[in-house]
Amino acid sequence: MSGRNEILGSTAWDNLLRSRHSRWSDGGGRTGGDPGTAHARIAAGIALPVVTPKFQLRTNDVYFCIGSCFARNIEDHLLYRRLPTLSRQVPFAECSGRLNSSVDKFTTASVLNELRWSLAGVPFPEDSLVEENGAWRDLHLAACAPALSLAEVRERRAQTLQYFGRVRNASVVIITLGSVEAWHDAQAGVMLNAAPTPGLIGRFPGRYSVVVSDYAENVRLLRETYDVLNAFAGDVRIIVTVSPVPMGETFTGRDVIVANTYAKATLRAAAEDSARAYANADYYPSYDAITVSHRALAYNPLDNRHVLDTAVQAVAAQFLTDYGAGGDVEHPEFVELDYLNANSDVRAAVVNKQLASGYDHWLAFGRDEGRPLSVAQRSFELELLVGPRRSVSTRPFDTLDGTLARAEAAIAAGELEAALRLIRSQVEAWFSASALTRNALWGSRELDALAVQLGRIIADLPADASDLTLPRIDDARPLDVYLFTRTEVGAHVAVAGDLVRATPDRTNVVVLTEQPAEPVPAEFAERFATPPERIVCLPRGSLLERTRALIALLKRLRPDRTFLFNHHHDVSIIAAAGSGVLETPPYYVHHADHLPALGTFMADAAHIDLTPRAHTFCSTVLGLPSAYVPLVADDRGRRTPSTATSGARVLATSGSPAKYDLSYRHPYHKVVAALLARTGATLYHIGPLFDEQVSAIRGALTEAGADEARWRHIAFVPSVWQAMDDLAVDLYINSFPQRGGRVAVEVMGSGTPAVWHASGPRYQSVDLHLAYPEAEAWADAGELIEIVRRIDAPWFEAQANAARSHYEKVHHPALLVQTAAAGFRGAPLPASSHERLYAFEFEHLERSWHGLTKLIPPQDASS
Repeated sequence: MSGRNEILGSTAWDNLLRSRHSRWSDGGGRTGGDPGTAHARIAAGIALPVVTPKFQLRTNDVYFCIGSCFARNIEDHLLYRRLPTLSRQVPFAECSGRLNSSVDKFTTASVLNELRWSLAGVPFPEDSLVEENGAWRDLHLAACAPALSLAEVRERRAQTLQYFGRVRNASVVIITLGSVEAWHDAQAGVMLNAAPTPGLIGRFPGRYSVVVSDYAENVRLLRETYDVLNAFAGDVRIIVTVSPVPMGETFTGRDVIVANTYAKATLRAAAEDSARAYANADYYPSYDAITVSHRALAYNPLDNRHVLDTAVQAVAAQFLTDYGAGGDVEHPEFVELDYLNANSDVRAAVVNKQLASGYDHWLAFGRDEGRPLSVAQRSFELELLVGPRRSVSTRPFDTLDGTLARAEAAIAAGELEAALRLIRSQVEAWFSASALTRNALWGSRELDALAVQLGRIIADLPADASDLTLPRIDDARPLDVYLFTRTEVGAHVAVAGDLVRATPDRTNVVVLTEQPAEPVPAEFAERFATPPERIVCLPRGSLLERTRALIALLKRLRPDRTFLFNHHHDVSIIAAAGSGVLETPPYYVHHADHLPALGTFMADAAHIDLTPRAHTFCSTVLGLPSAYVPLVADDRGRRTPSTATSGARVLATSGSPAKYDLSYRHPYHKVVAALLARTGATLYHIGPLFDEQVSAIRGALTEAGADEARWRHIAFVPSVWQAMDDLAVDLYINSFPQRGGRVAVEVMGSGTPAVWHASGPRYQSVDLHLAYPEAEAWADAGELIEIVRRIDAPWFEAQANAARSHYEKVHHPALLVQTAAAGFRGAPLPASSHERLYAFEFEHLERSWHGLTKLIPPQDASS
């Protein structure tokens, strides 16, 4: 057991007087004083403790993380810095959430057990494997690990030992401690990692018990752990931390708050004291940093338990900087777990070891494909909206009223950063709440008004734009400023590019609030039709710093028009645009991916919707003064007519992999196989696909007896419009189940017949709201096959004329020029869609609202 830490009196006073970080405050707790005090650091954001590490990390280090779920967070941030981490990939990934959750270790005993079994040759206790209801469990894995046959469980155990055996090849081991409550198996004489079920407790009376380990036992277990690592892992450095994630439950019968406080205090003391005698072991205070910081900045409001990734990012950056390995990440907007949850095909590829990580996929493919970074960005369906209605509780996360009250209290205390974070966290919590709001996007008049209030307060602060370089503007034309969150290239950027091209008599500047690093990708500047010298990236910093910088920039630019293309959570753009510094009201461009987003109800903003559905909902159901601005595509001329007289039809479809869900009730690969087998057609798929999608398509073709050569994959074409002519396409099949928008506009403009998938009679107004009126629709493969069989020259000519006519009436760029010249008013809404869309949206909103209130206790639901 470690002895006390005794410091000579003169040294103690020197320590206090010489260190800027030795005092909690500089007297009276005032803000604006010494930024080194604890109070100042807490007020500024995540409070990062100052440490003096025992050793430094090296550029060639290899990492292994072991411990509770917080260890998985650390792994992600090692991944984002491209640091090799042997603990990331597991041989099996059957738990929901993080792929390697099954190997989480929650107690010091569990950590030591796995290292003894995998490194030191201590035999694994086979008699601790237990049968329940005909299946077997390994309670040394996490509780989420499934029960399997005995042979499968033994195979998993062998794979687990191999997994932890990788520690031999690591030069840095990071241990994260989680709990002091552990279950003991008296029959096997071993501590367990997961709780036995009540059924097992009943079957084996007296076999299982809970042990609450104390300080002395945890110090002993940790020292034994360091000894095993030093004996079998070579030249290893050990960093021990404590998870700031509270215990989810306690078996002691005490209040979980009290039990958690004891557990974390015990582990916190044991971690530092156990490492003191080891030159290659060090305690890092990630627990201290998170738990002392403002809770709204550190913890997810969904459960007030798990740590926000932004907080982990701050701690990880400081940790690596302290140990000499560099801190920042290139893409702070990326979160591995969110990306995998939003892209099931990528998750499957990582599980199957076809990809090392979602981050690798996003860097290589996902950015260019416009892949969603989170589940919230996936949805084109408006399943639920709470706009004008006040105060909806959305348990398990905080109520809107609670967030508003906390934010107003923060404003009153002068903690503007905390207030901005609360708004952002509330929006992200709504988007992330899979239980109540899967495929749902929310909005709030009150939250928007609060963001505007904050903007006006911040605008009155002394401005500091010293880090900003004003863009070079060489002419006296009217100035348009486009505010973006990040440079994700997709339809949102293309729309802005269309606006720029539609207003050649104006000059423009683009501002990016959360772009992680310069230079801005060349494809962004090209697609947006803006020279790089007129693209401004706000300097890195807190939300408050970014908002102040944006307000200062807008004051200096004094734009004639401002267009908001913010991501759903970007409170800096809404606060700055509503701060009163703009001489004319901004245009809020309501993107179809964000229905609605923060800012939807911002007073005085000119609301622009880009699809008939969004416009109908906003103008008719919500009563917003919405302008419809159509999607357009440059007119490349009508394609060469097709005779379409032979039996071999040429078909095409185009879209990102996310638009073709193989698990949909009409799976793409099955529809393709049936279509080609029964019509003799050739289908060109334009756009990237993942290997598993290609394999599924080829397998379905073989099973259906279709010629594989008649399904042709073209990963990229410079222009879908031109491809329709070059490939002599007889029929374009719009992507399904996710409907394409802008590509469909190009197809119609080229004069190519197209068909849309209608998922059901009640959804036709939604599924077909971008289709030309004469377009045919299909509900299942049989109907699609019949459409293809009916293609002949007269049918082609009639459909081609209808598609081109609709493009000229609704989607021609001349319409955007006219609409822009008229102040974005008066664009014609497709005649057949308005009433049907209104009826659907109003009914859908009411049904969703009543469905939500059933899930919420009456006292928490307000009308």
